[in-house]
Amino acid sequence: MLCKAGLCHWLLWSSFLLPFLLLSVTTKEVTHVYGVLNSSVSLSLEKTNLLHSSDIIWKKEDSLMVKFQNSTPIFYEDYGTRVKIFPDGTLNLAKTLKTDEGKYTMLLLDRSGIVTHEEQYYLFITESKEVHPVYVILGSSVFLHAGNENAQSTSDIRWKKGDTMVVRVKNDVPHLYNDYRYRAEIFTNGTLRLDSTRERDSGIYIVERFNKHGKLLCTEAHHLITITPPGIETGSMYTAGVIYGIFRHFVTSILVLLFFVGALRCVIKKLHLHIGKEKKVPIQPKQDTETEVLSTTEF
Repeated sequence: MLCKAGLCHWLLWSSFLLPFLLLSVTTKEVTHVYGVLNSSVSLSLEKTNLLHSSDIIWKKEDSLMVKFQNSTPIFYEDYGTRVKIFPDGTLNLAKTLKTDEGKYTMLLLDRSGIVTHEEQYYLFITESKEVHPVYVILGSSVFLHAGNENAQSTSDIRWKKGDTMVVRVKNDVPHLYNDYRYRAEIFTNGTLRLDSTRERDSGIYIVERFNKHGKLLCTEAHHLITITPPGIETGSMYTAGVIYGIFRHFVTSILVLLFFVGALRCVIKKLHLHIGKEKKVPIQPKQDTETEVLSTTEF
């Protein structure tokens, strides 16, 4: 009995302390960085806390890139010819390759070799030689053009934001993904329209054209930059955009439902009329009961 009571007390305290333990665990946010093929890109520290740090380590996935120890950089693999590291921890990668795309981790270590700070990045490499800046006011609509290069031989169009698919048009059939289904539209020429823009819509959008054999014909990149108008709260605009998208989807669903209900009622009505004509029963004449009674009494 004592063991059971102790177990119950332990479970009770665990259920009470678990939310606080979960809140004390800090999740690492991944910073998205966009670079252009065969150019240079920098990964800068979001929080510089180098006062009590002795070493700086940069890794790509699980492979060491460079270690900054006692103000002396130590390079690994072939990064020595393309990588520079600055005293503030910033990493500069030159002559970018498509294989440079991936996850990067920066570690700050103290004199005892204990990690005191960690930051994570994900580098996207675009093949477009030029990134077109596009500015949009938060909450409004914006058009991202796909260009007309190789438009006639295009069989597949893909719009992506980073590694997230936005829309794909395969054989003239559009497929919208995630919440873009409620606030995005793509035209026959590949132009993408994005409604109810939000702060997190900022970033690099890439459009790719493929032929019917799956060969990449061309690619183009746009850097969408959201602008907050003075005196307007972004939270209210975000909420209004979400409500508008849900309301539009709800109204469309109701209209479609009403159409099907009306069509079903018409079919049922016609079916009843057809059955009524086939099963029409002749009406029997009513017999005069009073006459029958009189005739029987006379005899």
